[in-house]
Parts: sequence; structure tokens; C-alpha cells
Amino acid sequence: MKYFVLLLILIGLTVILSANVYAMPPFHSQEIYDFSNVIAVGKVISVNSTFSPTHNLYEIKVEKFLKNQQDSDVLFASGQKTANIRLGNQVFDVNDRGLFYLTNNTMGYDPYSGIFLVYPTSQLIEPEWDKCNIFDKEIPREHWVFGGAGQMPVVRQGNNTDIENFAIGKEVLVSYDIFNHSLDAKNATYGIMIKKIDESDYLYTETNNSYLLEPCVPYKTLTWTFTPTKSGQYAAEIYDLGGSQMGVGFTAKSLPLCTSDRTACSNQEEYTCDPAGWECENPIDIFRKVIISPLKQFKSGVPNYKITCKEGLKLLIRTNDGPAACVKPDTATELQTRWHKMDSKSNNSEINTMCMTLEKSKDTATFFKVPSYLPDGYSFKCSFSGTPYESYLIFDNKEVQDGWISHYPELVSNGAIFIYQTDEKSAVGEKKFETFGTAEQRIQETYDEVMTKNPSLHPQLVQINGMLAYVVDSCSDCGMQTANFTDGTIIQKSTSSEAKIKFIDDNATHYFLKAVIPLNELIKVAESLQ
Repeated sequence: MKYFVLLLILIGLTVILSANVYAMPPFHSQEIYDFSNVIAVGKVISVNSTFSPTHNLYEIKVEKFLKNQQDSDVLFASGQKTANIRLGNQVFDVNDRGLFYLTNNTMGYDPYSGIFLVYPTSQLIEPEWDKCNIFDKEIPREHWVFGGAGQMPVVRQGNNTDIENFAIGKEVLVSYDIFNHSLDAKNATYGIMIKKIDESDYLYTETNNSYLLEPCVPYKTLTWTFTPTKSGQYAAEIYDLGGSQMGVGFTAKSLPLCTSDRTACSNQEEYTCDPAGWECENPIDIFRKVIISPLKQFKSGVPNYKITCKEGLKLLIRTNDGPAACVKPDTATELQTRWHKMDSKSNNSEINTMCMTLEKSKDTATFFKVPSYLPDGYSFKCSFSGTPYESYLIFDNKEVQDGWISHYPELVSNGAIFIYQTDEKSAVGEKKFETFGTAEQRIQETYDEVMTKNPSLHPQLVQINGMLAYVVDSCSDCGMQTANFTDGTIIQKSTSSEAKIKFIDDNATHYFLKAVIPLNELIKVAESLQ
């Protein structure tokens, strides 16, 4: 049998995270996958502690190669004898099973020239991975979610992945992978906010999208679309209810002018050049610049009164802050007549269906609770229940504008109290709900996940009316945003974080509260729900 000697020299690249704490740079899962020449699952069958003063020699029996299979399934590898907090490396014992990331970079160590190294994110196999047989499934590089800081969001514009050279007026796709490597089904809630870096307002927000993850899901890809309408740098921020945030940037530019009628016509679908002034050779097929839908224009930040319609269509606006429509002239007349009849029968609060009275929301969702305690100056502003299983409530010390759900993160940042409630058992059915685990288990999982991914939030476990609750206090600089660029630049900055509370009651109602008020005040609000 042919043997390979692999050196697990743990490279001491460090980055200063605070005055006294050092750790490995926050490489993402795909980056670790890319610079690993070999990735393997294996078991340590012997340890030679006399190999060197600083390193053990491990004998590893490989169970499965996940990248670049070798000729032999038995490897010898050298790794540090002691764990190093700066490197985050794992020290292995006999019978330990690990996920090993191997490279053939010798880093100038002449005695071991030409042999493998192992990156410090090599780790012990987690029991849940075995229960799910997670590595029996094919996980391609673009969906690799193991190791490092997790998967990073991906942005593309059609087939173009050069994030420094996107075109304005063309749809950008943002994708992000989530996963469930356990035997229990889980709910995950994510949102996205996109802004132009030199502008304060968010151009596009999509909040509180809930996704049910079946047991043992290697990955599930979430996608959002956005169309930039101005040249400049943009930032997309994806976040979950646990406080984790993932960021990615891209640059949108004006298209270069087409150089001929031939290029104008041949690029109709790709829209890679500006066809202004050119016509196709076929006079019947005159090239017209693609105009995106009114809703996409509105979501990308274009005011409704500035939305562009295709030739022959008329711009129709019902409310000052609502989206517009492009319709045929006869359809416009019919809609205006219909809206006039509807408005004459409705008061102003009913016109904005996104801002319901409590009574109106109760007609749809009877289960939700309302707090009897609010901080001084606060009062109920709006509610919304789109299904019998969910409720959104907003309380503030000032007026709330129409369409508040689409920009509730900004309202919270400015002082509002947001409460989201879900009747999970009714939404998914009792049989499916039983697979979620107990309320205590799920709250503990949220706490554990945040402690792993963003311990600077200082999460706590408390009791609210006898129920275990996950809470985080508001802070000005404990969150962390990361932006990755194609040139290898990684920018991290601390961000503010709101106070958050999450708990589940005996009736299987899931509660999530969020505000920038002190945590003890938000706890009083949660305790008064009735």
C-alpha cells in the first residue's frame, strides 16, 4: 500500500480583533475550499508524540475524499501538540474523526519539502453530520458551507460575476445558502437590505421571510433580485433573527455606447452596451432599450412619479407612497373608476391595507397578543395580518408612514418597537410541528448559534412569564458587518444592534420583539403581552 506523509503545520496568520484577542482571519467556506488541495473525512488511528518537540505525527485512515481523491486512503500528518488560540487549531487523539483541509504549500520548511499542510479549520466530525450522512450527499464548491466564517453571499448579473462591473438598469441576483445538518426540522427567518453606499436610505428591503428547513438539508439557496438605477457602489446586507449579518458589495456603471447597429441588435438580450442612436438592420425590428417593470423600478428606489413606462402604456398611481402601474389607456380609465368607488366606501385607514387596526387584524389572525405595558409616550400605530398564522405590530412615539412593513428596520432604528408573532403549530400542522423540538431546545439553539457566530452581542437566557427566552441588549458597536471584494479586500466594521427578545409559549406561538430601547423596558413589554 502506498503511503503519503502530510504535514499539518498550522500557519500562524493572525488578525487583531481587539486589544487582547487574536484569531484567524475570517475566511469564508468557499475560500477555504478553494485553497485546499485535498479535503477528506478520516479517523486518527495512531499518534506519535515524539515526532518533534512541537508536533505530533498522526496516522489517518481516510473514509472519504471530498475534494481531489489520492491514491492511498492512509495518510500520515503532522499537527501541533497544543491548541493555539491565535490559530484555532484542533489537537487530535486516537479514534478522533475529523474533517481535514490539506494544502501542498510547504511554507519554506525544508525538512518537509513537497508534502501537504493542513489548514487550522480542520475539525472534529460533528455527531449530527453522521446521523444525517451529510457527506454521502454531493455538495458542490459553490454550495460548500463548512469551516471558517460560513458561506458568503453571491451576487451576479446574468452570467456576469465581476462585481466591479455591473450595469445599471439590469437585474442583479443576490443568493445565499442556508442549511440544516440535524435530524430536526427548523424554521429560519432572513431578510435583506440594499443601499447605495453614498446614500443614507435603503433602496430595497425584504424582511422576515420564513423558510422551513427539512431535516438533513445540505444546503438551500435563498435568492433576491434588485435593479440598480444609478452608477456607484452598492452594499447588500443579509441578516437573520439571531443577529447574524452577512454583507457583500458591488459596483454598477453606465453601459458603454454600442459601436454599430450590428452590436446594438446583437446585444439586445445581454444588454451589454447602450444602443442610443442605433437601429437594427431590419427596419421592423428597431432596437428599444429594455424598460424594467414598474414594481422593480419602485423596489430599486425610483419614486413612483418618476417610473418609466413602455411606449403605449400610461403611468397610474393610486397613493403617494405606493407602487405605480403601467397600463393601457382604457384599462387606466377602468381602474380609476373602480378605485374611486372603493375609496368612497372606505376610510383612510382602510385604504392602506398594510396598516390595519387591531380589530381588522384580529379578523384575520385571532391568536396574537397585545402588550398592556408600553414605555412613556409610546402607543399602537399599525398592525398587519396577511394570514391566520402571523401578526406584525408596530408601536412608536411618533407617526408611522404608509407601507411600514417594507421598511420596519429603519423604523426600529429610529425608536419604534416591532413585535412579530407566529402560530407555528397551525401554520405547519401538528405532525410537522412535533419535529421542531421543544420550545426550550429551540431557544437554546438560538443562543448557542449566536454565541458561536457573534458572541460580541452578549446574548442571554432569561425567564419571561415562566418561559425560557433568548435576549440581546441594544449596543452601539457590537454587531459585525463584513464586505468581500474580488481583489481579496475584506472590510469589517462594527455596527449597532437593537435589543431583541425571542421565546415560544405553551400554545406554540413564537414571539419576536425588537427595539432600540433598553432591554429591561423591552422585557416589560414582552411580559405584558396578553
